Amino acid sequence: MSSTNSLTLPALLSQTLTSLLPIFDDTLSTSLPQAQSLLRTSLADLGLARRMIDALGIFSDNESMEDVGDGEMVYMCVDWIVGEVQGRLNGEGLKERIQILERSQEAYEAFLWLLETYEFPLQDGQTYGGATTSIPQDPAGRREAKIKQFKMEKALKEKVSAATGVSIISSAFPAILALINPSSATPTSVNPESTLPQREATIALLSLLLTQSHTALASIAQELSLLRSASMSAHIEADEREQLKRERREAQRKQEGERSGLKEDEMWRLDAPVRFGRGRGGKVAELIDDRGKPMQPFTILPSTGLQNLSDRARLQSEVFRSSHRLPTMTIDEYLEEERQRGNIITGGGPQQDSQLTESEQLALDAEDDGTLAGESKAEQKRLKDEKWARYTDTHRKGEGNTLNRG
Repeated sequence: MSSTNSLTLPALLSQTLTSLLPIFDDTLSTSLPQAQSLLRTSLADLGLARRMIDALGIFSDNESMEDVGDGEMVYMCVDWIVGEVQGRLNGEGLKERIQILERSQEAYEAFLWLLETYEFPLQDGQTYGGATTSIPQDPAGRREAKIKQFKMEKALKEKVSAATGVSIISSAFPAILALINPSSATPTSVNPESTLPQREATIALLSLLLTQSHTALASIAQELSLLRSASMSAHIEADEREQLKRERREAQRKQEGERSGLKEDEMWRLDAPVRFGRGRGGKVAELIDDRGKPMQPFTILPSTGLQNLSDRARLQSEVFRSSHRLPTMTIDEYLEEERQRGNIITGGGPQQDSQLTESEQLALDAEDDGTLAGESKAEQKRLKDEKWARYTDTHRKGEGNTLNRG
């Protein structure tokens, strides 16, 4: 299809409808990729036609049918054409097909809303919506409604065919083409021998499209109901399959825990419990080897506690325990215990170089004259110096150093 940006509105619609005729007269199957590509391209062109109608201001909310020109009235069916084209698209999966039908439904409803806004004259038994789109629940009522709808549609087709001189057995597209170009000499021209002028022929066409819109909306409603039910069923089945997978994984995880000798709650603890049982070669795993070296981690339990309880009391005490193993003491308690054991060395380091020795501090305190504390420190310094003098008188120099003797 050539570029449509430079075409007028009548030329754009004529070109679009002409390209769609092979699909809507069943010459080209919609299952073919070529037909699907043509439908999507036509939807883009119809979107352009919609924008052109809005830009030209052809229709307005405060107008009636008397205000619409004879040549402009045919453009009221553009939304109906969009609904027809949209409904022929194929979707990949239930979700996309539901979206396609919903967009087609919106286009048909936009067409009916436009007719209602302009107070389009209705035929006997016609309505803008509501009753004709509902399907009676009883079989007899549904059959009677279908027969009535068929007769009305057949009569309107004959009227439009007589006015335009074209057959609209399979689709109303040829009649729309004839009304868009009434002065052309193509086979789709309005019948020159018809007693109906172009305006009345267009009204007859819109009456036919109104009736077909109700039929299409009823069909879309039925298909949407089925697809949504199938989609819900597929969703439920997917949830059931996922639940079954989770249950299988859970059962497999339990089996692996049982094979490894672990209980369900023990498998997911931060520190896995010690595994006792048979080791390699079917031998019983030993805790300590012949030299007294532990062969695997183990915990020495106290002589009193849960071991002396009955199984009933032991199990009862473990009901509300934490899902993870709790520490037996805090970090501060551990450090205090290590300090009491003498495993933590305090003092020393660079900060001790700036501290005074005991003798230096005593000499400094003794210099504080005039105070009771200073006199006490001076007396302590005097006694210490006297004691050191007596010691040096009775001991030779170096007598106490016995480490470096040969």
